[in-house]
Amino acid sequence: MGCVVRTIPDPTDPDEVQDIGPNIRAAGRHRSGDIWLQCATEEDRDFLIKNAPTWLPEFSPGLRLSIPTYPVVIHGFPTEFDPSRDSDDISNLLKCNEDIISHPSSLQHAEFISCKNPENIQSTKTHSSLILYLTDLAIANKCIDKQIVSDGNMYRTAKFVHQPPQCYNCHRYRHFARDCRSPTTCGICSSAHHT
Repeated sequence: MGCVVRTIPDPTDPDEVQDIGPNIRAAGRHRSGDIWLQCATEEDRDFLIKNAPTWLPEFSPGLRLSIPTYPVVIHGFPTEFDPSRDSDDISNLLKCNEDIISHPSSLQHAEFISCKNPENIQSTKTHSSLILYLTDLAIANKCIDKQIVSDGNMYRTAKFVHQPPQCYNCHRYRHFARDCRSPTTCGICSSAHHT
């Protein structure tokens, strides 16, 4: 099945239009260069995700599919846990919570939040916050509502909220210094000079 582009003789004729395939409502490009598509229904979205290896290279061989994730933070989780995808710890976590995480494939990634060097986290902390990146919103909400169990212990969960970016030119939030049009402000005294 290749990507087929065709001209419709009469776009107002519903018989001509309904057999095209998934309905893409809008397409655009982020400032970063990423391309986004918005589908009319979840079925259209699922169809595009399932068939991405077929249609994505037709646009450009350099494109890759990025699926939105819903991060859930687990507070006070033991750092001896191995968050790598194929670890036994992840398998046990999914098995203990199979009533909540009904599709193990919905867990895309897991990592400790306060860890710049994952190999050294065990030497500095015994417990830390673990983030689960889930691709299904309903499962993420269940994790927050019912909490996560591991090795017989129940752990408090919450929606992980990313901190907004802060500009180091004007020290306001929601933009970076490279995009800043405001005058330079000191981060200590708020005067018009660099920090």
